Amino acid sequence: MRLLLFGPPAVATGQDVTALAAERRSQLLAFLALGGGWVARAEIAAMLWPEQPPKLALTNLRKALFRLQSLSGMPPVEAQGNSLRVAVDTDVAEFEAALREGGHADALALYRGDLLQGFDDESSEPWTEWLRFERDRLRTAWRAAALARLAGDIEPAVALEITCRLLEADPLDESAMAAQVSWLARGGQGIKARAAYGEFAARLERELGVRPAADVESLVGRAAAPALSPPPRPAAEPVDDAFVGRSVELRRIAEMLTGDGCRLLTLVGPGGVGKTSLARRALRDLEPAFPGGVLFVPLEDDATGEDAARSLLRALGVAKVAKGDPLQEAIARLGGDARLVAFDNFEQLAGSAQMLGRLLDACPGVKLLVTSRVRLMIAAE
Repeated sequence: MRLLLFGPPAVATGQDVTALAAERRSQLLAFLALGGGWVARAEIAAMLWPEQPPKLALTNLRKALFRLQSLSGMPPVEAQGNSLRVAVDTDVAEFEAALREGGHADALALYRGDLLQGFDDESSEPWTEWLRFERDRLRTAWRAAALARLAGDIEPAVALEITCRLLEADPLDESAMAAQVSWLARGGQGIKARAAYGEFAARLERELGVRPAADVESLVGRAAAPALSPPPRPAAEPVDDAFVGRSVELRRIAEMLTGDGCRLLTLVGPGGVGKTSLARRALRDLEPAFPGGVLFVPLEDDATGEDAARSLLRALGVAKVAKGDPLQEAIARLGGDARLVAFDNFEQLAGSAQMLGRLLDACPGVKLLVTSRVRLMIAAE
C-alpha cells in the first residue's frame, strides 16, 4: 500500500488506485502520513477544526477517525496515549529519499504535481498555512532536482520536457528559460529558440516591467548564437527626477549585493534624505538577480526585534503568526532560496540588530538591504 500525495491524492494498493475525496478524514490521513511520526490529538484537532472549542474539535477528530477506519483499503491509524500516527509508504517520502541519494531522475518521476491538489481549505487557516509551507518546500526541492538533472548527462528530448515542466510551474523562471533555449539551440532549432526567448522577454516586461537578467541574456545569446539575438530593448523610459544623481549609488548597491562579499548593506542617512525610495528602486532593479524574490519590510511601527520578525512574516504572506519565536518561523519559511530582503527604518531597532546576523547565518541564500539613521554596528554589515 502507498499513499500518492503529489497531485490529486490517492491510495494505491497493488495495481488499484483509489482517489481520496477532499474531506476532513482525507486531510487527517494526509497530514499524519506526510509527517510520519506521532502527532498530538490536540494539535490535529486545532488544525482541522480551528473555529471549534477544543473539546468539540476533539470530538470531531474522533468522528473523523471512525469514518476513516471504516473505509476499506485505508492504512491503519495507530494510537499511543494522546498521540496518533500513520505508518505507510508515500510518494513524498520516496521523493525525499531519492533526493538524499542523488537520484534526481527518480525524484522527478515521482513528482506528479503540487502536494495535495484539490485539498485547499479556506475554512481552516492553520491547514492553509501548513499546506502552503509544505507545497513551497517540496516545489523548491523539485526545481532544484530538475536543474541538477539538466546539468547532467541527459537526452535532449528529456531535457526539453523538464524545461517545459519548469516553465509551466513558473512562467518567469529565468534558469529554466535559459536551459530551454540552450537545448533548443543544441538541437539546431534556432527559430524555436529565438521565439521562446522572445516570448519570455515580453512576458517579463509585461508582468514585472523588467528585462531578463544580464547573465541570462548573455548565456542565452551564447547558447543560441547566431540564430538567436535578444529582442530590441524598449525605448528608454522618462527620467525619474527622484533618482537624478543616484545612478552611482544604485550601481554600487547592485555591485555589492550581487557580489560574493556583501550580505548586509545599510543605507545610512538622516530622515527625509530618500533612503526608502532608493531601497525600493534598488529592490525593483535587483529582483531578476534573486530567484527567490525580493521583500520590502517596513518597520516604522516596530519597537522590538520580535516585532520586526513578525513584520517579516507578514511580508512573506503569513496573515496570522503562530505562538513561539517569530524569527525562527520566518527563517523556516525563507529556507535556502536566494532572496533579497529590505528592512526599512531600522534605527529604532539598532539594539536588536543581532537578529539580522542570526537570520543570515540560518539562511545562506538571503541578502539584506537595510535603511537606518544610524549604523547597525554588527559584524556582517
